[in-house]
Amino acid sequence: MIVGFEDAFMDVQSEIISLCLEFLELTGQDADEIYAYAYQNEHETMFNAFFKKDDTILYPGKLGSEEQSDTFLHVGIEDVQKLVAVCKKYEHKCPNECKLIYHVTSKQFDAKYEYTDCVAERGMSPVEVLMEWKKEIERGNPS
Repeated sequence: MIVGFEDAFMDVQSEIISLCLEFLELTGQDADEIYAYAYQNEHETMFNAFFKKDDTILYPGKLGSEEQSDTFLHVGIEDVQKLVAVCKKYEHKCPNECKLIYHVTSKQFDAKYEYTDCVAERGMSPVEVLMEWKKEIERGNPS
């Protein structure tokens, strides 16, 4: 284990969840669960999130103004870049994909990391992976 890496890596993930909570507050919305998706490879960086309230999936573009949504996504990309920087600093392999789940009421956090590049290995774009994940959540499978 690399001393300091886990704390630094977790801090950035906490920033991503805080960003999502701030976005909900800014838009006057609430959610039961937050699903944040981060993707990066040497050519592309993507961030997006969706929110679940009861059995409804909510997207940033439907919750806030275009400007609020654009700012949210831009700051999220900056956070993904921070994850990459932490991994480089500690000479740790960086995941290509992070799926972060935050249960708002219980404050439980779950994360799944993928080190296989979905674009190169699975022939899927990051947006397609995000949409597939959303469908899994709608079916009740939060993997």
